[in-house]
Amino acid sequence: MTKRLSGAVLLVCALGYATIAFAEPSVLVRTEAIKKMPLPGILKVYGAINMDTRHSMNISFAHAGAVSRLMVTAGQAIKRGALLLEFSTDPAESFAYGQAATAVDYAREALARTEALAKQRLATQAQLAASRKALADAEANLDILRRQGKGAGTEHAVAPFDGIVTRLDVKPGDRVPSGASLLQLARSASLMADLGIEPEEIARVCVGMTVHIRPVFDRKKKAMGKVMAVNGIINPQTRLVDVQVRIAEDQTDHLIPGMQILGEIILGTRESWVVPRSAVLRDDKGAYIFQIDQGRAGRVDITSDEETDDVVAIGGDFNPDLKVVVQGNYELRDKMAVREDVK
Repeated sequence: MTKRLSGAVLLVCALGYATIAFAEPSVLVRTEAIKKMPLPGILKVYGAINMDTRHSMNISFAHAGAVSRLMVTAGQAIKRGALLLEFSTDPAESFAYGQAATAVDYAREALARTEALAKQRLATQAQLAASRKALADAEANLDILRRQGKGAGTEHAVAPFDGIVTRLDVKPGDRVPSGASLLQLARSASLMADLGIEPEEIARVCVGMTVHIRPVFDRKKKAMGKVMAVNGIINPQTRLVDVQVRIAEDQTDHLIPGMQILGEIILGTRESWVVPRSAVLRDDKGAYIFQIDQGRAGRVDITSDEETDDVVAIGGDFNPDLKVVVQGNYELRDKMAVREDVK
């Protein structure tokens, strides 16, 4: 009796062990339904941040002279009121101003003599009018030279706004003619994005489209801009078509000229099937998702299109009525059994 009981116990244990040993493994996953929603069409292109030259200023003097000192270098950021350079008036210009000042003094004395003679009836009214005109002409000529700065021995160029020195045209000791550019100053907040677009895509882009600007190495930061110009020729260096984007001045604090950026041009909206970003996996065959059908996960190869920070538009031979795995999909293989997390 004891032997029969022991044999039965051993048989039950063996069957139980076999059941456990051959139980099919399953993976706990979280799923969501595939949704259809309007999604903006996005064209992703790369480029760089540059200064907007439309808001730059050339610093110059209206008279000839020499650069005595430079207080800035190319690329330097400066504040409003900062000294840029020291400029010495050309000796010939100073001499001309001195002559004009002497002419004013002479004309003033001549008018005083003529007025005294007129009171004694020794000068005519025509002579008096001529003296007055000579003084007015001399004063007007002196005022013009003064406005041109020819009366000052040494002058200083001062920054009229916060900006960046984008170009230096002179060096200390250079003699420059009147009106010659000494340096170029651009406003710090006036930035633009230069993007390069494949020629085949250029027909989709037009002036006024919204553009999201993100630094290549920190895509969490974003600025908004508008397409302000689309070139009509291919850039011979990049083999792309250049597109200029104006960036809102209140969103440029984290952007620096020369920074490499990703530009997302918003082309319009259209209805698309979308899934959460975590649902899309990629391998050497391309993008794919896992869908659940009767407790098993099936791999479905897809194409990914437009995307946002949260969702990706997909295409391909998927079933929109089946749920997609959004968590636990890295552990899955095709036809694998799953357990859905109901939380």
